[in-house]
Amino acid sequence: MEQVAKYLNGGTFKLYRASGIPFTDRLPKKHRETIVTELAKYLYQIYKQNLSSYEEDVILRYSSYRDIANEIITISGSVDELRYLVIKSRNSRLLPRQTFVFSKLENNNDTLLFSRVTSKPEVNDYLLKLLQVQIDLILIEYGAFPLHLIPSMINKLSTRFHSDLRLVYETPQLSGLLNSIQIEVPYTDVKELRHRSGSDKLYANISRFMYECTKIKFDKSKIKKFASDVVNLSSNGRINFHGKKEDADNEDEKEETALIMEVIMHIHWVLNEG
Repeated sequence: MEQVAKYLNGGTFKLYRASGIPFTDRLPKKHRETIVTELAKYLYQIYKQNLSSYEEDVILRYSSYRDIANEIITISGSVDELRYLVIKSRNSRLLPRQTFVFSKLENNNDTLLFSRVTSKPEVNDYLLKLLQVQIDLILIEYGAFPLHLIPSMINKLSTRFHSDLRLVYETPQLSGLLNSIQIEVPYTDVKELRHRSGSDKLYANISRFMYECTKIKFDKSKIKKFASDVVNLSSNGRINFHGKKEDADNEDEKEETALIMEVIMHIHWVLNEG
């Protein structure tokens, strides 16, 4: 499980609903070879169109797509109900590391795909289309999360926060000047608020406290972004899992892995409920 957490930690991911799990144990060899070949052909076309940006990199010149294919590495595997596929190359400018993590609920066909956001979105989009064809998958992007997902996640992770929280709300653009309001909740207040009416009511307590201070009903407003030391969530369907600390020991790594799984399972639960 720590292996999967390593690929999720520190990255920003887009969320998709998938029609199923793509493989049982690891991606079959024939699929790996086809994906590498087709991806290399696609990247070679990009390379030829942008030769000027590689003029100083004599060692990285390619005479055919096969030269690119030789540098591409695929890593796949499974842990419980998770499947992961990592595709990377020595030339990270041409191919930033692509990470795909599929999560399936036990005894349920509901499957989610977490697809890593990179500096080359067109490459990621191409790979997603390639995966759908090669593995016979249907993927549907979550362009927006249900409105109650972020408040529900705040309540779920209430006791897990050990730093300040930041919430960004959409506001009616009445003047055309202000389209969002950002609220910072210091950790000292987080600790106090989560003890009011139980830790599972943290978001309601924050909203009530802010209403007392501002007379603004934040519980009626749409949250655009939420940031914490555990996970960042955006209403447009993006998720950022925070990386582990450099000095983390094995116990810390196990705790962080369990926390990532808790976030993933709660996303499953909210999306199924909604």
